Amino acid sequence: MRKLLIVAVIPVILSGIVALALRNLSGLINRNKSYLLARAERMLGRQVTEGEIGVTWWGGIGMRLSNFALADDPAFSQEKFLQAADLQVDVAFLPLFWKEL
Repeated sequence: MRKLLIVAVIPVILSGIVALALRNLSGLINRNKSYLLARAERMLGRQVTEGEIGVTWWGGIGMRLSNFALADDPAFSQEKFLQAADLQVDVAFLPLFWKEL
């Protein structure tokens, strides 16, 4: 009986810890928004603009960006290459277990 109680309590505790971590993830992203955008601009070599960043749990863990825009390569155009009023990027964890991306 004691083992059954331990087996039942451990998933509840772990799910509580995961829920708390995901809740704090949104605050962490908003505090480091300028750093994350600067890193994205350096990696892409293009200007990235956005209005608001948030974390979403609907359909998996992901980020939601509002008023997102990605500039075109200056060699081609000065216009925006990609623009979206609402952009959602989700992370798929299961493929990582099979070493596929």
